[in-house]
Amino acid sequence: MILPVLRAGSWPAVAGISGVAVVVGGCGMASPAIAPVLLTIAFTLLATAAAFALDEPASQVVDVTPTGPVRRTGIRALALLAPVTAGAVLMLAGAQRGLALPWAATGLALAGNVVLGFAVACVARTRTGEPGAPVSGAVALVLMAPTILPFVARRVSTFPASDGDGLSSSTVWSTVLAVCMAAVALSIDGRLLAGRRPVRGDPVTTQRTSSSSRGDTMSAAPRQPSEVGRFVAIGGLCGLTWAASLRGWMVELAAGESTSSVTWLTFALLLLPGLAIGVLFGWSAYLRSTGIDGSRWLIFAPVLFASALLDPEIFSAFIHTGEGGGSLMVVATALCSGFVLSRRRWSIAGAACALVALLGLLLLGSIGTMAAPLSSARGAWVCLFGLTLVLLLCLASVLPYPPVRPPRGATSWVALGVLGGLAWACALRSFMAAVAGVESGVDWGLTFGYILLPGAVIGGLLGWAEFLRRHRDGPGRRRLAYAPLLFAAVLVPGLLHPDSFLDGGIGGGAIGVPVIAMLGGFAISGRGPAWGRALAGLGFTAGFVVWLLVAVQVGGESFALDTPHGLWVSVLYESLLVTFALAASVPHRPGGRRGSPVPTPPRARLTEAR
Repeated sequence: MILPVLRAGSWPAVAGISGVAVVVGGCGMASPAIAPVLLTIAFTLLATAAAFALDEPASQVVDVTPTGPVRRTGIRALALLAPVTAGAVLMLAGAQRGLALPWAATGLALAGNVVLGFAVACVARTRTGEPGAPVSGAVALVLMAPTILPFVARRVSTFPASDGDGLSSSTVWSTVLAVCMAAVALSIDGRLLAGRRPVRGDPVTTQRTSSSSRGDTMSAAPRQPSEVGRFVAIGGLCGLTWAASLRGWMVELAAGESTSSVTWLTFALLLLPGLAIGVLFGWSAYLRSTGIDGSRWLIFAPVLFASALLDPEIFSAFIHTGEGGGSLMVVATALCSGFVLSRRRWSIAGAACALVALLGLLLLGSIGTMAAPLSSARGAWVCLFGLTLVLLLCLASVLPYPPVRPPRGATSWVALGVLGGLAWACALRSFMAAVAGVESGVDWGLTFGYILLPGAVIGGLLGWAEFLRRHRDGPGRRRLAYAPLLFAAVLVPGLLHPDSFLDGGIGGGAIGVPVIAMLGGFAISGRGPAWGRALAGLGFTAGFVVWLLVAVQVGGESFALDTPHGLWVSVLYESLLVTFALAASVPHRPGGRRGSPVPTPPRARLTEAR
């Protein structure tokens, strides 16, 4: 099976371009002065060689054979040994010649180039059987842009020896590898092949059409583009919000020195992997909702959080001092929790994973004592912040698994809402701490009584609204649309001093944030008159843009969008605002039939029957 699949590949293109790359790189070995430029060109050629690894002239026939896309792509990935070997030979020759290059970063650049070409080919393979030619041209243009365009070279470095004040080569390729892993996992799932344009007269296409029932076609056709996009977009938003909130938690662990601790690496090694994981979980949620088995690779989506260790400096610090081990702890806890929650019966493996998950939750929850003792308000808030974030990731890690339990009742929806609302309120408090700076203080009454408690109650009410929307739709659900106004509870003590309770913008924010979220929720709900939703959308857009215009006036120059700290704070606030608007849309959204029972998934019924 392996040899026929390998033999059908485009070996002349892969081997030929790899050979040309060796010749170009060899010229650089002979002329050390221009070696960095020629090695950059050689690595680009190796990326284009990797793009031909998936070419399949008989793709219309191969795609319906029993060999699945995961196995077929894995076998074809063996062709990457040719460009990788060619690059390794060039690096070995350079080391023998005594070239002064950071070889760890150079190896990372080699791996990034090859994986980039292969990942783009995997995505293009879902639309065409021979993606090599167009993908190789596109990848070559992108990779050569820093060499050709000086203004790009000043901001992005794709080779370790490149000069520039922007992103370093290691940062760029660490980010590229994380994104490519997510792209490959999505593309080899096999469901995207359904979106390929059929070829007229092709027998396989005709056979597919004739063997499909009219009902399946009518039910799947309108659902595919809109539903997939909605799930993936919401998943990406939640992943970005989660990662930005996690960075806020890390800032609090560092005693609030947020301006100095947030760098551009925050986006490359934390926020971008969080976005990629959210997209993968959104895709998993879509497959789960349709009863389709997803790729097993989606189970390992949390591993992308360990991409920070791909940076040579961070990996060296992890080996020598243990710094960066927290990312591995988060990954292990999420993977083990997902495995345990996706099983109906206990086993030795399940018990071991449950132990690892429990220890991980305890450690990640108690690590907040680094900021302050648990008996203090600040320590309790930081511990609760970390614990709620990790619990949400653990619950999301169940999505790639097939459902084995029937949907829960109102209690589960309310509990999930409380957890999400509490995590959201903790993240909002971290944003407030970033705005206040060194003057920020955590108080039992104000922080827990007027921020975290209303957040938990609002989340529980919106969770109850989602349960009603699904199973007991009625007019009472519309009243829950006013739940976000509970955040205005912080104004109650100020009513005793009506002349000053809005000073400093605190009272205005307590009113403005929930009102903006309510406007956004109504605008995207799809219910109500079109003109009303349009006006609400304008109001939400205005509230969304206001922060971007006044951020520097509120927090100073460190809040400018061209600084890493300012951009992170803006991403955190805006993502929290959009997430709140999505949750606030639940009471308005159309629901199912009144009194409809909680359904039991077909897979759960089959499992019980066995």
